[in-house]
Amino acid sequence: MKFEDGNKRDEFYALSWSFFEDYGDLILAIAGAMGTIHTLNLVTRSLYQTFTIPTKVRKSVYTLLFDKENPSLLYAGAASGKIYIWHVVPPSYGCEEPSLLRILSPGNKETIRSLTEISEGCILASYDNMLMCFKAKCSDKTLNLQGPVGVGIKTEENFIDSVVYVDNFLAVKTSGEDYISVFTLPPLDPFPNKRPIQFSFFNTLRFRKASREDVFMDGSKDGSRIVACGDDEGTIWLYDMKRLELEGKKELVPDKHLQWPKVDGINSLDEDCCINRVCFSPDSRYIVSVTVNNLVCLWAHESLDKK
Repeated sequence: MKFEDGNKRDEFYALSWSFFEDYGDLILAIAGAMGTIHTLNLVTRSLYQTFTIPTKVRKSVYTLLFDKENPSLLYAGAASGKIYIWHVVPPSYGCEEPSLLRILSPGNKETIRSLTEISEGCILASYDNMLMCFKAKCSDKTLNLQGPVGVGIKTEENFIDSVVYVDNFLAVKTSGEDYISVFTLPPLDPFPNKRPIQFSFFNTLRFRKASREDVFMDGSKDGSRIVACGDDEGTIWLYDMKRLELEGKKELVPDKHLQWPKVDGINSLDEDCCINRVCFSPDSRYIVSVTVNNLVCLWAHESLDKK
């Protein structure tokens, strides 16, 4: 399936999948520079809904995240530093428009670069040079929030452009570096409403220093513990995080590289082919990626050689 937005001024930055088990619906949300969110029905392979965050300034959406426990809950992190929380109904349920439940504004006006879920309903948001954590629970469109609280980790001076959580490991990517830092997660039950959350440094993943910022990661959802990260030359780097515990403090090299395919009639490699976002499907059978030239590529997980 190929989806290309007709608005040539837009650039796709954000992706997230959601599976509605009760209905058998699988949707993919995409957003970018114009603040418009598209949801695609992957069962019918068609555009499902289009809606826009309610602001006229700094409206770019850099990150999207569907809640694992509540697949109707969609978080959208914007350049304004705000998190927009939407309720999206499955296609089989009807044509009800998405409902904006809450705008979370922690008081920081820096761009939100990435969102990841580190435990049930516990969401970690990365800003330019800091991390914040909050907990959300939704029932019948009633949203209860705890936090946000600060997160303490040590990184270089360059800003954080992506975070991803995979089985007690938090991978943190900072711009302009040739490595990805890995931290371990402390207990979060009960949720610390006031005290900062402290992560401990564990190891690094080898990467290639990119000329562009905002190259985002994702992690598998099926227990295979794979982290995927795109770069600015059309390559997706795959890491098996199970090897971290086996190799100790030795820097982890990628297990596999996926090269951006040549598409008939599209000069996808002749121009800027920076992969802005990679995202695993809820069952981790597929990886989807988007580029700055508004192309979406879907990879079959079966094509990867698992070790």
